[in-house]
Amino acid sequence: HRGEGDDGDQMQSMGTPPNPIRFLPLQLEDVTVLRRQEDGSFHVDGSDVPDRGAGLPYCLSKSFQNKDANLIAKWGSSIQGEDLGDGWVRCDIDAQGLKYLKNMRSENLLEVLMSQKFIKDRSMVLLSENALPGVDGRWKSSKHGGVKTIQGQNLYWGYGMTFGITYLPMERLSYDHLGDTRKGMLAGNKIDWNDGDSWTRLQNDPFSMTETVRLGPRLGSNSIGFSCHKGLKPEIPNQDNWSIVHVAGDFSVYTVCDGHGMSGHHVADISKDALPRFLLQDHRFRRQRQDALADAFEATQDLLRTADRHGLVKAGLGGTTATMVVHDRAEQKLQVGHVGDSTAILGRLGANDQLIPVQLTREHHLEMEDERKRIEATGARVEWEAGAYRAFNKHGTGAGLNVTRSLGDLDAHLECGIASFPEVKEVELLFEDKVLIVASDGVWTWMKPQEVLDILAACGAAQPAVAAERVAKEAYDRWLQETGQQAADDITVLVVDLTARDIKEQFESEEGFDGCGFSRNEEETEETTIEG
Repeated sequence: HRGEGDDGDQMQSMGTPPNPIRFLPLQLEDVTVLRRQEDGSFHVDGSDVPDRGAGLPYCLSKSFQNKDANLIAKWGSSIQGEDLGDGWVRCDIDAQGLKYLKNMRSENLLEVLMSQKFIKDRSMVLLSENALPGVDGRWKSSKHGGVKTIQGQNLYWGYGMTFGITYLPMERLSYDHLGDTRKGMLAGNKIDWNDGDSWTRLQNDPFSMTETVRLGPRLGSNSIGFSCHKGLKPEIPNQDNWSIVHVAGDFSVYTVCDGHGMSGHHVADISKDALPRFLLQDHRFRRQRQDALADAFEATQDLLRTADRHGLVKAGLGGTTATMVVHDRAEQKLQVGHVGDSTAILGRLGANDQLIPVQLTREHHLEMEDERKRIEATGARVEWEAGAYRAFNKHGTGAGLNVTRSLGDLDAHLECGIASFPEVKEVELLFEDKVLIVASDGVWTWMKPQEVLDILAACGAAQPAVAAERVAKEAYDRWLQETGQQAADDITVLVVDLTARDIKEQFESEEGFDGCGFSRNEEETEETTIEG
């Protein structure tokens, strides 16, 4: 980040203005645009509005001349508000977002599927558990004797004692020690506790695997593999997050998020859950999926604005790329939406039975002429710095992002032209399409798509989990080789065998665990925390 503007003022974290109250008109030029529904909400109806754009702009006051340039109520959506009786509806734009965030904590993605009438024993959810993965490892206490080890939700204190860890927002955590609740804050390689104790990290495995949560039965074991590893960045946790929603014989949703900035892992953690959640709850999921897919990104961005305003996540200078792919198994189609540079490709069988890559996404970088022109048209400045073109505000300050689209990054969205609207496309699968790969840019920085497909082909079509792990390891080794052992990005790989039938069976790999971490002897449970 550049700290000083041309006028000498220190750049502040802007975000959306803190006052969450906005106004919407019931009518535009005698055309009704807000229609009250039975549940008390308002349907935003633009069907009779000419040149309507993307939605109805919120207003800062009861005047359509006083529009909020950053907020719209999208056509077709539902909003909550109070009819003031004078042609205006008063909206607390945070009320719905805060309720949604609360529901995300109380209702998991499998329960969302159940609420949408999908069959429980045919539905499975897998997702990364990166609440605060940077604390995993061995720690030296300045106050208490011995070495403390944190692994996932467990704190191994020594002397045979184990305590449960509770992860809190904003890099905080707590545990109960013999009736006393101790609260700490992570700061790089230190944890400072409220009792005056300070822990220093003793070691950190840079290629450590993130934990994975499975909800529901084991499904798709012969078709889905994944691998998610922390890079060589000991000062921050793994910022990659991902999720898989799988309904046997119907569809799957694959989401990969790659965070950046000091709070990017929190933004990515929210996004990997919110994106498929908004999509699945959209009434257009079946018939207008591309529209629902696009709006899921914008809804997630609105949610991040609300979370930032209320101190639940720092999204001003932290964000994430995001790629979401819907695999419609019945129609044999893919719907793809993405912002940033987490790339999706198909492996298509070509001449001599070799898999050749078909790019499903492009990288939203300033090197792309259309993206650069869009950024410059907003008044932002594009400059070459630190080996890449970067977007700054009109004063030459700001985040200096190379990606042109992202979620979060609220300051850059306001001042540097960064956008949250995705590119969306639909692809009809051919008989020759054999495999789908969705991966963060930790894979693609030093590896070409053809090299990734060659690894998959060597592993065999029936080994997506093994292939995902081998791609991740090769990508990590390339990072070390190209940077002289000095740097490696976080790495996430999802591999989907498009030819496999849905079966319910144990996952297997060379070492008795699959990419989802299921042991062959593991007892079947409804919800399991596992290593992946």
